[in-house]
Amino acid sequence: MISKETRLATLTCLSLRKSKISPSQVGQLCDFVLENTEVSSQSSKSLNLDGVKLSGSDALQSMLDLTELFIPTKHCYLSSLSLSGCGLNDKDVRPLLVAVGNGLGLVELKLSVNRLTDSSVISLVDSISGQCSLQILHLANNKVKKTICSACYDEVFI
Repeated sequence: MISKETRLATLTCLSLRKSKISPSQVGQLCDFVLENTEVSSQSSKSLNLDGVKLSGSDALQSMLDLTELFIPTKHCYLSSLSLSGCGLNDKDVRPLLVAVGNGLGLVELKLSVNRLTDSSVISLVDSISGQCSLQILHLANNKVKKTICSACYDEVFI
């Protein structure tokens, strides 16, 4: 019999867009996104959770197996994470943003159409170090002010 981890190892893209899954079920996706020592052929993965309501939960911290300080405990094979329209606020995304700065390894992060404010953008820019792998960040249709966007642009590109 093939183990669950072995079956998930061959999957590189999982879209659960607008699925009726609970935040606790999202937390159980760690088998899909994290390193598994039993499986030798791990590759980068893409996860789309657009429209899945995750506000007020610790689903992201559970799914990514982060410590209390939001440090990844295992290598994450997730290269692209889409959380657009998930009803997320600043508190909900804080673990994820800090984890990105702590070496989570995401290349693309989509956080459009949520309830993020200036403090989330500032937190992300502050947590990004020189070795951060994040290359693409989507923040459209949030509550971010134009002045913060300009300040972040200056911080990142100047």
